[in-house]
Parts: sequence; structure tokens; C-alpha cells
Amino acid sequence: MYKQEQSQKFREAFNVAVNLYMLDGLFVSYETFEIIEKCARRGYSLEQFNILMDNTRLSILKDSARIKNTNTSLEEKIKHNNLQTAYDYTSFNRRTMKNKYGLEGKAFERICAHDIIQAIVNLKEEPLPEKFDSSYLKYLHKCLYGKAFEWAGCIRQHQFQFSDSTVTKLLINNEIKKELLPEKFASSYLKGLHKYLYGKAFEWAVYIRQHLFQFSDGTVTETQNDNEIERLFKKIDQILAEKDNLRGLSREKFVDEASKIFAFLNNIYPFQFGSECTLRIFFEKMAEAGGYNLDFSVVTKQRMWFVCHAALPSDGSDVGDIIPMRHLFEDISNPEKVCVLKEFIAHMRDVDMIKYTEMKNKVFILPTEGSTYTGIYKDCSPDSIRLMVKDNYFICKKDYFAPETLKTLLPGQKLIFTASIPNNFQNILLPGEKLASLTEKEIATKIVKNASVQTSREKIRHLSKHVYRDSNILNKDINLINMDSGLSEQHVKQIVNFSKYTSQLSGTKVFNIRTPSRKRAEANYPKLVREVNNYISIVIATRKKILQKHQREQERCQQVVEIPNQVVQDILNLPKEEQIKALNANPQLNKDIEDFLNKVKTRLSTKEYQALDENHYEKLASSIGISMNRAREIAKIVQKAQVARHLSREYKICKSRTMAIAR
Repeated sequence: MYKQEQSQKFREAFNVAVNLYMLDGLFVSYETFEIIEKCARRGYSLEQFNILMDNTRLSILKDSARIKNTNTSLEEKIKHNNLQTAYDYTSFNRRTMKNKYGLEGKAFERICAHDIIQAIVNLKEEPLPEKFDSSYLKYLHKCLYGKAFEWAGCIRQHQFQFSDSTVTKLLINNEIKKELLPEKFASSYLKGLHKYLYGKAFEWAVYIRQHLFQFSDGTVTETQNDNEIERLFKKIDQILAEKDNLRGLSREKFVDEASKIFAFLNNIYPFQFGSECTLRIFFEKMAEAGGYNLDFSVVTKQRMWFVCHAALPSDGSDVGDIIPMRHLFEDISNPEKVCVLKEFIAHMRDVDMIKYTEMKNKVFILPTEGSTYTGIYKDCSPDSIRLMVKDNYFICKKDYFAPETLKTLLPGQKLIFTASIPNNFQNILLPGEKLASLTEKEIATKIVKNASVQTSREKIRHLSKHVYRDSNILNKDINLINMDSGLSEQHVKQIVNFSKYTSQLSGTKVFNIRTPSRKRAEANYPKLVREVNNYISIVIATRKKILQKHQREQERCQQVVEIPNQVVQDILNLPKEEQIKALNANPQLNKDIEDFLNKVKTRLSTKEYQALDENHYEKLASSIGISMNRAREIAKIVQKAQVARHLSREYKICKSRTMAIAR
């Protein structure tokens, strides 16, 4: 049990690594991923994990000197976050944040991401704080970045002196002087988180931008005498205390409050580097304290940028459009929606690495329940489909759609749908499918594939060669027969007018003198006429059989198989011995199980039933027009019912033999 719990924690750590790539654009090394996978597979303890991470950290630092620093993603990130004014926080030709490692570019990203992942895993083992305030926010920042930055945990407005005696010089941008609406946040925890995340990389981890900070090289940061961030932090602390850290709220209310607070804090941008990651950990912890779970690993970098940009203050207000942020928090707090996004992302990662790599630059969201959308179908995973609605990608559960819709979707196809689960969905195991009637073209295609039709047509070609010296002369007439086979036989026979081909008979005739070719043509002419009439009869009969077969198929597909009642489900979940006793005591249960299995067999085609028996979930799902997860559920219930039926039959046979011996 302990190993299973540890494995689950390290699987969550894998999501953290994905998060750093998708949201922060940091390079996560193969060695780091390998440690997480190893720990998850073997159920290692936290102590074993830290030993592996520390050893690998030393190895990464040794190798960093050999890494060519050509990657500019961190520089782009710094520019994106409006840090171009933070001259004394940067070094190495102003391209990388000044850090304890003295590294830049991808080499720095590699070790920084490694430290952050280790810090987050350790933070998950820590107990929740008594209160969430700005101090806890600073603590988190210190934990995350303390190994990298001296100023980890310091907010931007504080002047900071590095260990090299340099001091930061930072002018407060008017754009960050925003007043935060009263919501639940503790600045001390936020600072601590920043230090924990970035303390290994930056000397100034934990310091907000307002603070004066002196680096180890003696340089000191400079700032205006403005305590705006600290003032807002105090306001946040008060709000958090008043709202009891958002505890005791419904999930909907928590989403509403948390999305506002996240937007406000993001607009403040309290730390010189690492504010985003620190805020995410802060909110994850706060959600946990409130009994909820936030999973930012399903959010792409582009979506995070989009919601944050929309929430920027405008027209004198504290925040702008908060709706996209609220939609994001709804998606990452709803376990069912998180599963949908995770499944699609994992599928892209396994199937198409190029698409997966491009995903971080696109907005992926889930539809709002009950809303109607018009989109263009792009592609799908086993359990969901991707639609482009305006400029965004919507990931939609396959359960929203009828089987006949899923089975006919083509890339580029326009689709109008309502994001809602069908009525009585929870009680249905196998949904009904409205199989469309065959078109005349489809019928004609099936007709020409029939063996009897093909044999007769070959005879017509052979006779046409003797009669007209052209085996294909009647092709147009034959095709019309196939297409018009739904009309009366008398009408179809009028299609072929042999008189129009009289002039094309093989050979010649002069004064009742016939050439051998003409004699052969005249001898085979009646045979050709009879064979054409025979062909018409075969085609009409074949058409009738095709339509009858399709009607039976329509009736089969329309059948709905419901999930067995609760009593039967309870029996199926019992141990074998108890199942036998229960089934023997209640014969009606045996009948219910038998009826259920017969309905399943009647609803499924031969190939579908074979796929179910062989656990070919993807094949079964594709054939029926359902999600693969649904196919697994079907197989699981059916196989349990089959086992119960087998046990009941074996028990009856054994009992009969025992009674026979006793006689």
C-alpha cells in the first residue's frame, strides 16, 4: 500500500515536469524524467528520491560546462515578463538572470527545472499551513528557487544586495501599481514558496521586487521608494484571514474566488523571477486545504498567457475580463474534466510528438456543459475529439456524441453540437445507433460485388464478344440496370434496347449469304438476350437481399442494452464462493444475467463480440462508435457476467452428479 501511494506521488511529479515545459517553457532533462519514472515504477521513498535527485544534480552541474548555450527560450521568457528593466538582476550579457550556478541558457534551465521538481515533490510531503498569506507565498518562492537565486522569496519592489555586493536597480513600472481586490492570500507563504522553488538558482529568491538586495558579488539592486507590493500583500493577508483561506466553499464558489485572486496576484507580479510557478504551488496548496485539487499540468502555455492577458487591468479597474480565468479554474478543479484533458495530452505525446510539442502554443479548453458550439473536426484520441471553435481548440468527450456521428466524422468536417451527456446515459451500457438507410450508390456498389451478379455479367461480356465483337458494348445498360434495380422488373427490362445495336452485329449478310461471324452472332443473340434478362432477375433479387440484411443491421444497432440492475451488479462484485451461494438461492438472478448476456450478444456484431472477448477495446470502440473508456466498462461488466453464468452452470452440473452418485 505504501509503495502504491509513493508511486502515485511520483506520477504526479511527472505532471509537474510536463507543467514546467508546457507553461514555463523550461528544458527538463532526460535524467530528471528518468528518476521520476524509476521512483514511480519501484515505489521509492522520499529519501531515496532526494538521494537520486541530489546525485543527478551534481552530474548535471558537471556536464553543464559542455552544454552549448544556444537556447534563448529563457531570454524570451524574461522579455515576455517585462523584466527588461531589471538590469542588476541579470548577468552574462543581460541574457540570463543572475544565479548561484553562474550558468546561462539551456544549461541553467536544465538545473533550475531539476531543482524545482525536487522542491515541489518535497513540498507535497509538508503539512498544510495554518493560514495562507503572503508570508507563505514568499516561503514557497524561497523553496522553489532558493538553490538558484539569492533573492528567492523577495518581492520585486525591495532593493536586494547580492553576495558579490552588487545591488539591484529596479524602477517600478506604472503598469504593476495595481490594487488587489480583497481575496484570500498570505504573502509570507508565497515568499517562502518562491525561496523553496528558486533558492538553489538565485541569490534573491524570496525577495519581492521592492526590496533592496545585495548579491554575493557586491552589486545591490536599486528601487524607487515604493512599497506598493508589500501594501497589497498586507491587504491580501487581511482578505485571506477574513475568508478563512477559502475553506468551506462549494467548488463553484471556490473557483470564482480563486480565479479572481490568481488574476490579481499575477497582475502584481511580486517576484523578479518565478512568480508564475510559485503562484501555482500556492493555489494548489490552498485548494488542498479547502478539500479540492488543482491540476495545472493540463494547461498550455498559450492558454495561461491568454487568460492572464485577458485579466489585465483596463479602464481603471483592478482586473479586466475574468471569465477566461474562471473557465480555466473550472477545468483544472473538476476531476472529470482534468481526466479528459490528460487523456488527450497523453495520447498526443504517445502518437505524434510534433503535435504534442506544438500544443503548448495553442489554447486547449473544455466546452461549458449545456452550451451549443459550431466547430471544425480536427482529430481525436480514444476518449475525446478535438474541434476548432473560432480560434481555440475544444477537447470534447466522445460521450457527448451519438455513435452514428462519431463513426462518420472526417477531418475538416463542420459539426454543431451541444456539450451535454444524453439522458439516461448512466443507465445505458450499449447505446443504440441510428444506422442510415443505404443510398442508391451504396446499393449499386454492393450489387456489383455480389458473386452471382459478377458471374452473370461475365457471361454477358463473353456473349457480347461473339454477337457484337465488343465485350463492353452493353456496359452502360448494365450500369443503368444496377442503379434502377429498385424499379419494377418490367421497367428495368426496358432499359436494354437491343434493336439499337442491330447494325453492330458481327459479320455481314448479303442476299441471305452470311459470313461465319454473322452466323455465330445470330446463334448467340438469343442466348445474350436470355442472359441479360437473367442478370436483371439476379440484380433485383440481390438488391432485395441487401436491403433485408441492412434492415436487420439497423434493427440490431438500434437496440439499447442497459446496465444490469443494482442487485445483479452487487452479485457480480462478490467473491466466487458468495456468488455461487447467491445465484443458487435466487434463480431469478441467473435468468437476469442470462437475459443480459443474450441482449449484449444480439446487439453486437460477430466481429464486435470477438473484439470484446479478446479485450480489443479500441477496435470495439471504433466499431460501435463510443469512447475506449466506455468499451473497457462494457468488457468488464460482460466478462463478470460471463464468469457468474459459468460458475452457476458448473455448480448445477456438479450438484447433479453428486445427486446421481448418491442414488
